[in-house]
Amino acid sequence: MATYLVKHSSVMQGRYENLFPEFVRPLYFVPVPLHRARFRERGYNQAEMIAQALAVLTGGQVCRWLKRKTFRVSQTKLSQQGRQQNVAGAFEPALPRKLPSCGTVIIVDDVYTTGATTGACLDALGKDFPLDTKVCTLLYDMPLSATMDYVADRRAFWKVD
Repeated sequence: MATYLVKHSSVMQGRYENLFPEFVRPLYFVPVPLHRARFRERGYNQAEMIAQALAVLTGGQVCRWLKRKTFRVSQTKLSQQGRQQNVAGAFEPALPRKLPSCGTVIIVDDVYTTGATTGACLDALGKDFPLDTKVCTLLYDMPLSATMDYVADRRAFWKVD
């Protein structure tokens, strides 16, 4: 399913070889890690599956360079501030002894809502992390106000009886 969704995402548009053309190669896809308990519950890490699909399509590689230190409650019902507090300090680096000297690290998550999770992952890598870092998510959760603005902007194109 992850491969299908990645292939059909608006970013891909059928041009896999041109994905992330401005990024320094090689590409290192770092999935947001799950805590062991959550992984046992689900049986898979959806961010890792998305990272694997991206790596296959771009010639990059999946790197588990982050580790989740603590188990936290699900973020689905938390406010933006609650999400930031929930993931603050939740991740730590799990870097290889010899870090590559060039390339782009792409933190991969399933859904971007407030940026709290991916921000905490970037914080775990640290300000002095030597490689360029980016964030890639499969879905972006627009706030209701942005969704309503989009609908209002497109209203003229809809046939309303």
